[in-house]
Amino acid sequence: MLTSIGQTFRKELDALRRAAEHPNMAEKHEATSPPGKHMRLRFVGSTSNQGGCPTIYETDRGTLVIQGIQVIDPATLADARDILDGEAFVEVPKELFKFLG
Repeated sequence: MLTSIGQTFRKELDALRRAAEHPNMAEKHEATSPPGKHMRLRFVGSTSNQGGCPTIYETDRGTLVIQGIQVIDPATLADARDILDGEAFVEVPKELFKFLG
């Protein structure tokens, strides 16, 4: 199952990259989240021993939610590409992705 989650995560990242490169694709990506339906989360894994971040969750929408420390430094964000309204960047250790198979 974690391999499936990893594949879903990779597909989601690819979709986000394509959306960033082609603004019209962002609308198509948003359409995968049905409006008015509350998303449900299922814990996948964490590298924290204290119950906080960083943590990965799988959603009932076939996507992943990553909990991490939000990147807010303007100089760091200046290196990012095409930040759309409503998007946020979080920093997590690479070890977190071992839970994705």
